[in-house]
Amino acid sequence: MNDQNIIIIAQQNWETTIGTNPRNMAREFAKNNRVLYINMPLDVSTVLREHEEPTVKKRLRVLLGLEEGLVKAEPNVWVYTTGVLLLSANWLTSRPLFSAVNNLNAWLLARSIRKAADAAGFDSFYLLQDGLIFPGLELKRLLKPVKFIYNLRDYVMAVPYFQRHGPWMEAALMKQADVVSANSAYLRDYAREHNPSSYDIGQGCVLSLYQADAVYDRPADLPPAGAPIIGYTGYLTEIRLDIELLVTIARQRPQWNLVLIGPEDEAFKRSALHQRPTYTSWAASRPTSCRLT
Repeated sequence: MNDQNIIIIAQQNWETTIGTNPRNMAREFAKNNRVLYINMPLDVSTVLREHEEPTVKKRLRVLLGLEEGLVKAEPNVWVYTTGVLLLSANWLTSRPLFSAVNNLNAWLLARSIRKAADAAGFDSFYLLQDGLIFPGLELKRLLKPVKFIYNLRDYVMAVPYFQRHGPWMEAALMKQADVVSANSAYLRDYAREHNPSSYDIGQGCVLSLYQADAVYDRPADLPPAGAPIIGYTGYLTEIRLDIELLVTIARQRPQWNLVLIGPEDEAFKRSALHQRPTYTSWAASRPTSCRLT
C-alpha cells in the first residue's frame, strides 16, 4: 500500500510509554503513506477515577479547548486527541438501552474524527480499528472509509469488563469488516467464525532485543545455569497477569524459578511479590526484574 490515507484508532494512546502494536504499525504504514492516529476518547468514568493522571489532564485540556488536539508527531504521522467526552454505558444491562447510548458515543467520536481528517487533508481513507469495540461498532457506517480493517490481537472477552456486551459487539464488528487481521492462528480461527476474510499476520518484535546468536554475560540475579526457569518478558500488569497466581506458585513450588522481566504497573509495585526474598528492581534504565524462588 502506497500513497494512501490511513486512520488508526486503538486502545492505546500514542504517548503510551511501553511499545505498542498499533503505534509500530502506524510507523510502518507512514513509510509510504499518511497516517492519522486517534487517541482514545475520554469517558465519564475515566474522568471521575483518573482525573489526576497526566494523560487524562492533557485530554481534558483538549476537551476544554485549552490545547490543540491535532499535532504532527512524526513524518507522515498526525496524532489526534479527540475533544469529546463519552458516556459510560457498559454498566447498562439492557441491550437496547446500551446500544442507544453507544450509538450516541459513536456519533460524537465519528464527528470528532471527521473534523481531524478534514484538517489533515484526508478526503478519503482506510480505517484500521485496533481492538476498539464499543464506540467502534458504528465507525464504518459513520465514517464510510474506503476499506475497514479490524485488527484482533487480544482475546479480550476473557476480561470481566467485556463479558456483558463484548461478545455480541465484537462478533458484529468482525462481520462488518472488509478484513480481519489477527496476530495468531487461534485468533484467526476465532475471527473466521464471523468473517471468512480473516488472516493471521503474525506477531512482530524488536529483533535487536532478542539476538540469540550473540554472547551475553549471565545476569547475576538469574538462577544458576541449569536450574529450571519459567520466564516472562513484557509489561507486568494485572490486566494480563494474575498476581495472586504468581505468588501462590512461588510459595507452593519453591523448586521452580519464575523470572519476570519488564516494567511494572501500580498493582505489581504494591503486590506481595515485593516481599519475596529474591525480588529485585533494576536501575531505571532497565526493566524491573523479578525472580521468585
